[in-house]
Amino acid sequence: MASAGEPNYEGGLLSSVSFFIAARNLRQQDTLLSYYHPRVEAGLVQALTSQRQKLRRAIKLLVEALASLEEDDADWGLATAAKVVEATEQRFSLRISLNDATTSRMDDHHGFESNRPD
Repeated sequence: MASAGEPNYEGGLLSSVSFFIAARNLRQQDTLLSYYHPRVEAGLVQALTSQRQKLRRAIKLLVEALASLEEDDADWGLATAAKVVEATEQRFSLRISLNDATTSRMDDHHGFESNRPD
């Protein structure tokens, strides 16, 4: 996991994740987090929905990181980034404003239709 001092993880995200791991709502194996109960998912969705700006920023950072993967991981990263954007729009009705480099890379690779304002 990232360090608590990283600015990309402000707002208590790390402490919240640590709390959910300690309470056994989330399970951690190395860097993989998972859950097994639908109520955990519902609670996570509710918490994320109540923090829309933080959710938007976290998703943007994730998509940009996925889209910047190189070489053998580039295809997977770009495909996953496009799916994350689509799922975010469907699940949370959020539009993510991506930087030009990310949008261009996704457009070139998958014909991804960005939602950037013209």
